[in-house]
Amino acid sequence: MLLLPAFFAVAHAANLQVVGELVHESSLTSGQSAEGRVVLRNDGASAVEVVVYPRDAAEEGEGATALAGSNRPWLRFTPRLVTIGAGGTAEVPYRIEVPPNTDVAGTFGTLLVIEPTNVPVWPPPADPAPETEAVVGYRVNIVTHVNQ
Repeated sequence: MLLLPAFFAVAHAANLQVVGELVHESSLTSGQSAEGRVVLRNDGASAVEVVVYPRDAAEEGEGATALAGSNRPWLRFTPRLVTIGAGGTAEVPYRIEVPPNTDVAGTFGTLLVIEPTNVPVWPPPADPAPETEAVVGYRVNIVTHVNQ
């Protein structure tokens, strides 16, 4: 019986889509910047609210050995909370700014985590079994090749 509510949570979140690539790459040198956007689409019949936050790729082990480090300090984006109407789209613009006088070289990355906030949680908060809670979302890799 615990699987059924988790299935509904996954089905509800399945209405959220990232339009385009899940990896955004730019090649920059010291002092340069690049802009991009992550486009989100709601294919569902009701609005979906999502939260957007950065996470170091190394924290999740996604290609961490290939990265020279994190570009999280260079990343700026808004909004962090997005409501997408039924059948609608929304954009999360971002900007990467490599600091001036940076003599490092390599590939740096950060994940933009996009998770629905209105996915039904099971069991209800009064139930003390949080291990049955499912979180469904996307990770968009923001990769910067610096001084290469």
